[in-house]
Amino acid sequence: MEHDKAAELLQRYLDGQCDAEESALVERAYGKAIAPHPAYYDELTITDITSRAWSRTRARTAGRLYRYRWPVAAAALLALAALGWWVAGRTGKTSTYALLRDVAPGSAKATLVLDDGTPLDLGKTAKGLVAIQGDQAVSKAADGELAYAREGGAGSRGGYNAIYTPRGGAYNVVLPDGSKVWLNAASSLRFPVSLGATGQRVVQLTGEAYFEVNADARRPFIVETPAQQVRALGTQFNVCAYTDDPSETTTLLEGAVNVHSLGGGGDHPLRPGQQAAVEDGQVRIGPAVADAIAWQQGKMRFHDTPLPDLMRQVSRWYDIDVVYQGAIPQKRFSGGIRRDTHLSTLLKILELSSVRFSMREEAGRRMLVVQPDDGN
Repeated sequence: MEHDKAAELLQRYLDGQCDAEESALVERAYGKAIAPHPAYYDELTITDITSRAWSRTRARTAGRLYRYRWPVAAAALLALAALGWWVAGRTGKTSTYALLRDVAPGSAKATLVLDDGTPLDLGKTAKGLVAIQGDQAVSKAADGELAYAREGGAGSRGGYNAIYTPRGGAYNVVLPDGSKVWLNAASSLRFPVSLGATGQRVVQLTGEAYFEVNADARRPFIVETPAQQVRALGTQFNVCAYTDDPSETTTLLEGAVNVHSLGGGGDHPLRPGQQAAVEDGQVRIGPAVADAIAWQQGKMRFHDTPLPDLMRQVSRWYDIDVVYQGAIPQKRFSGGIRRDTHLSTLLKILELSSVRFSMREEAGRRMLVVQPDDGN
């Protein structure tokens, strides 16, 4: 099948095994078919991109290309389209780099800290009952999800628990009130074991989390971060509160939330499809973008994203340190790729926009060096 040939060609290109002609075809197909139209391709699924690209290529090239070059050109276009990535800006010659070893994507990793301070590595903890905290049984399901469920009897209140995800980790938890939380990499969530038993349901977040909150009009659900307080009753929303990002954002999918700036920016209600950004105490309300929740759906998506913003996400998910050599490339990226992609594949795609990467190790840490491609 043509799609299989496309995948094979792209993989050989990413592995550096294409000859000069095949490499040129891949890069030319990218530059002519995808890069000039990021907004158009953003509206299509990968399947649509593939079928439309194939149809256009067949119609445009029928009877005009050599027997060998026509299927390769079509395959190149299909390969890039099927990959689902596009870069807004000038394409350039693909530079070469060597990874000391390829870097795998993040996975389900987290530490649960019990009320008495005992840490439990959830990646190594067996499935089944993990702990008893107050009147809550804490269990790890077959799919790895952590869940709290009330046991019979009153029990004690149980104090506080906290979940920490490292860089290169993510985890899901069902809280004592039944609300579900997805924690992104380098994040933490602290909550009372008695959450939902009485009064307000208050949790503290650092990093990023996606919430599906159980409705309870008498007990509002409140997410506290360093810069804001998000108040909800029953809703779905995402909060991104990394300390190394210039702002904290709250993105509402369903229901209603109120964003309160702790820096004096006042209260701001959100409607579904809106996003609040808190920076220096001030709150800006705007339309939500799909990028905000892509991580929870197993994807990395960007829309006109500056390179440093993109690389902060790469650093967290692949657990690497990013340094810049020379001037920071003034590039913006739009597109998406699955979060289970190895780092080498992602970097190879980014290099199509005249940015070069190299890897080194210092004091046991992997360092990704970013620099402009001066050869273009």
